[in-house]
Amino acid sequence: DFYRRDIEKGVLTRDQAKELLKFFWIKFYARTQGLQAGKNFCFGGLLPDGSDAVNELTVLAYETYREMRVVDPKLTMRVHSASPEAMLLQVAECLKSGLTATVFMNDDVLFPLFLKRGKSPEDVYDYVAIGCYEPAIMGREMCCSMTIIFNLVKPLELLLHGGEDPATGIRLFDVPEREFHSFESFFNAYLSVLKKLLMRAMHIERLRTATWSRVNPSPLLSGTMPACIASGRDVSEAGTKYNQSGVMCAAIGSVADSLFAVKKLVFEEKRCSLGELAEILRSDWAGHEELRLYARTRLPKWGNNCTELDEFARIVTGFAADLINHEPNGKGGSFQMGLWSIDHNRSFGRMTGALPDGRRAGEELSKNVGSSAGMDRRGVTALINSAGKLDHTSFPDGSVLDITLHPSAVSGEDGAKLIVDLVRTYFEKGGQSIQFNIFDAETLRKARQEPEKYANLQVRVCGWNARFIDLSPEAQESFIAAAGGEDR
Repeated sequence: DFYRRDIEKGVLTRDQAKELLKFFWIKFYARTQGLQAGKNFCFGGLLPDGSDAVNELTVLAYETYREMRVVDPKLTMRVHSASPEAMLLQVAECLKSGLTATVFMNDDVLFPLFLKRGKSPEDVYDYVAIGCYEPAIMGREMCCSMTIIFNLVKPLELLLHGGEDPATGIRLFDVPEREFHSFESFFNAYLSVLKKLLMRAMHIERLRTATWSRVNPSPLLSGTMPACIASGRDVSEAGTKYNQSGVMCAAIGSVADSLFAVKKLVFEEKRCSLGELAEILRSDWAGHEELRLYARTRLPKWGNNCTELDEFARIVTGFAADLINHEPNGKGGSFQMGLWSIDHNRSFGRMTGALPDGRRAGEELSKNVGSSAGMDRRGVTALINSAGKLDHTSFPDGSVLDITLHPSAVSGEDGAKLIVDLVRTYFEKGGQSIQFNIFDAETLRKARQEPEKYANLQVRVCGWNARFIDLSPEAQESFIAAAGGEDR
């Protein structure tokens, strides 16, 4: 409304408005450089009258972003079945040109998710992405996303090693000395350990929450929340209308791959016993390279539309969601599950030993909702089919799928349309959020060798963009692998 008024009165021209927006975003970036992940600006989405929120200022903002070619701001585009095609194509053109700072979020899934979580129908239209892609009601919800970060692979690793963490030698619990006579009994034991560790984590978080108002009250943030003003309570005292605590669950791809590998290697093909597999993993596959390569390269992997692997992922995520989403958080709300990892797939990987799927100790785990790096061998359609089989209305703390495309796949006049079609297809299958990287492994290798020539090459790290040359060697290798450049 301010923009329209100033244009109508001749206070400024469209180009002057664009220049002001550039100044704002440059100043904003300068103020937030210490925050690696930046801050999110949200566009589009359904309005209460059934129309779309896209307007001339949305178009102007994306024009400005494309001209600036900077890694920040990061942007959210809310999408629904009737979203204007022209706006989505404009965003896709940015992606084609290597400006990958946009995450798409699905109103058609998130509205039912909010209602399922007890949000008022009139509030759901005002959701935004908190942080990277964690959905929350603007001004009314303290979602506390990422209150707990949880490695879904760790319960499996602990189970294989009798309750002891091989990385630290610390025993977290005892596993009864008994043989698992079937894969079903092993799988059920994994779910039992998963429950034990999740419940322990949420109990510890409730103890921490009880001290929040004394340790770190937030009067400035509280002043932006109408319910806090009305009640006279700080956000740390559950003053907001909705008070949630997020549990980030990472590495579902690695979990599905490892469960499938245990089933095949131990219980069906009998290449080793469960005890022998545990010893092999403890030694990081030393002396068993042939078996490791078989597990890594010959066994199917999550993200390839394989029914059995997809079912493992569906059962594990559904089991975790039922536990988390019904558990009180100690501040009048409940915990809520997120299925994402951001870059913790690498930090968790460093703390995780070798896994049955052929992964070596210390290597990264699968990222967000996607496959392990380079393991989505049947292409983007199969990856979307696998991810679309999960119930994304069960992940109120967010879920996001990363898609990596070769530049040749989106070249030409139809390239932007392909990106839009992928977004719409994933969302029609029930996906919650999706983001893209468009590069090839060879370009990334050249950028690593001659960084001065690739100063403006951007990558979507997790929920934010960065210059490729600014990433650590470990992170650079991860993106090369995701582009199919390394046999991991």
